[in-house]
Amino acid sequence: MDFTDFERVTLKFWRDYMSGISDAKKAGKLCSGEGGILFPNILMVTNCEGYYVAELLGAGFEYVGLSLKKSRTQSISKYFNQFDDSAETPLFVLDGSDIRLEWLCLSHAGDFEEVKKRFPAFGNISTRLIRTSEAETSGSVVAFSDAFRSASFHNCLIVNQRGSAYRCKSILALMVVSSSVKAGELKEFYSRQQKGDEVSAVHTVSAGGESVVAAGQFQNLYLSQGVHETTLGEFLRLHPDFLKKSFSCDEFLYEKSFQWKESKFFRDEQSINPDLLIKRLDGFYDICDLKTAAFKYKSLTNSKTSRKKFNDYIYDGIAQLNTYREYFTYEENARHAFEVHGVKVSNPKLILIVGSWENACLVDIEQACLNHPEITIIDYDTFCHLYIAAAHDSARLT
Repeated sequence: MDFTDFERVTLKFWRDYMSGISDAKKAGKLCSGEGGILFPNILMVTNCEGYYVAELLGAGFEYVGLSLKKSRTQSISKYFNQFDDSAETPLFVLDGSDIRLEWLCLSHAGDFEEVKKRFPAFGNISTRLIRTSEAETSGSVVAFSDAFRSASFHNCLIVNQRGSAYRCKSILALMVVSSSVKAGELKEFYSRQQKGDEVSAVHTVSAGGESVVAAGQFQNLYLSQGVHETTLGEFLRLHPDFLKKSFSCDEFLYEKSFQWKESKFFRDEQSINPDLLIKRLDGFYDICDLKTAAFKYKSLTNSKTSRKKFNDYIYDGIAQLNTYREYFTYEENARHAFEVHGVKVSNPKLILIVGSWENACLVDIEQACLNHPEITIIDYDTFCHLYIAAAHDSARLT
């Protein structure tokens, strides 16, 4: 089966399945006890060099459809490990068909208090399978034999480690199959994901726990290898509370296009397309750009000098934000922006979301920002924790 057919079959099945679950919820036919039901809204598919992976992501109160996203081709070990493609010391090797793992945390031995500080969703699953080894704590905890055909993970956590750094995959539903699978075999495998009357691939959460679940899903996404910036933006568009609560705003615009009407410089581009415009209380908009977690950089700053400077990846983001700000300084552009999208910009805060706790040292960033006082840099882990804190504060006030 080629990857295009895998995408087609997978998307149709899960859209049909989720629509049925949504209809059952609206009809009052679902029982979730005292918990609320949250739906995925992104289907991410990945070609893993001999394996195909489909992962359902997101946590929305209503089913709004599944947005199809693709991550870059990579090895299956890298997909599960998040750091690299080594798989020398797995917890187990998957062999055969229709393997199902659910409500498990899989990891090497590690400092789980540190894991929970960064990943609040870690506390949601109490059953842990831990590979204890004095010699090795890195590498994928899951490997696949030559005879492997299909497996699924439901409500699982995979904790990965390299040195003192941890990453966590918070999995709602993930299906992996051999690329040699036939269409009929794939459809049958998917149809068996629901066990009897038990619904699969939706979250069931207690009141107040929604933000931790959503943050866990976002951390899974931005810490995954090969994820595009547009996929991160799509997640935020589909989960508006992230921005509204983190930045204390009531409204934002996602990827709106504005034509260049006026400029004193030659422009290759005919328009600008800011990732996010965040409306302030005074009615004007701040400008936000999304980069990735920047895995290949150990630090967002250049540590070879006492005068900290950002690396080129960050400067690209800063340059992009400055271009957006410049756009709105021209009268014709400003008039066009207000006419087409109702956007007004004055003394905007320029926000760059990039990196993670692994490569974003707050002191170094603060020092490097002395050269760019108009720029605010927030790493993705801090962004998630801002969201969770704001969501909990909001819940206490209601």
